[in-house]
Amino acid sequence: MKDAYIELGSYQKGVTRKVGAKDAESAFGGRSFHIGGFIRMLKAINTMKRGNEKGFTLVELLIVIAIIAILAAIAIPQFSSYRAKAFNSAAQSDLRNLKTQMESAFADSQAYPTI
Repeated sequence: MKDAYIELGSYQKGVTRKVGAKDAESAFGGRSFHIGGFIRMLKAINTMKRGNEKGFTLVELLIVIAIIAILAAIAIPQFSSYRAKAFNSAAQSDLRNLKTQMESAFADSQAYPTI
């Protein structure tokens, strides 16, 4: 069996290391090949499959929509509770202002105004 070449590091560097037949059999199931060529072949297949098209696939868009839906499902109830709390705080503030005005009117005329 011929010696196999294993590429070390990144694809652009092209650094290879020679391994013996025993290493190749255990690592590659008895086949010897150059990993850089394998990567080039995968890139060529991907280019043939997609061509030079740019954009997102349907699956990618569906995943993004699902993530947005999950975040909305979490955020909308929180927003509703904050809105209810703000409404309650505004109502309490209005009641305190009414109480202050009623007490002021009582101090002036010794009677509460009728509504």
